[in-house]
Amino acid sequence: MRLAFDHLLSISIGIAMVVLVLESARARSDELNDKMRRLSLLTAASTQTLSVRDVLEQVLGHLVESLGATHGIVRLLEGQDKAAQLVARASVGFQQAYLQKHERVAVAEPWVQRVLQKDCCLCVWTKGWIRENAPGWKRAA
Repeated sequence: MRLAFDHLLSISIGIAMVVLVLESARARSDELNDKMRRLSLLTAASTQTLSVRDVLEQVLGHLVESLGATHGIVRLLEGQDKAAQLVARASVGFQQAYLQKHERVAVAEPWVQRVLQKDCCLCVWTKGWIRENAPGWKRAA
């Protein structure tokens, strides 16, 4: 009787492992299907519009959603030398007042120089202040 119980327990554990593997494969498949759906939507959107701004906003919207973020902004470099600026061309989640106030950022700003030199950092935005020493802050190489 005890031997039969041991075999039954072993079979149950084996079935549980198979179910676990199949469930993780299904979750991964769902994730890949979602990414493919987003790629198809982006491809269709880019063929339907000739506006760079519309395409940027759609790509940014999908990227923000994919990352589980609430805000995102695309800035393009305009001008040359000391007159160069990063100009907001697409955004998600920002209020219009913020975008108007911070639409253009001078390239001379220290944080912009770090970004352009690919010495980027992730910052936490808390109550109107960017804190580089916030918990979870990391400097990217």
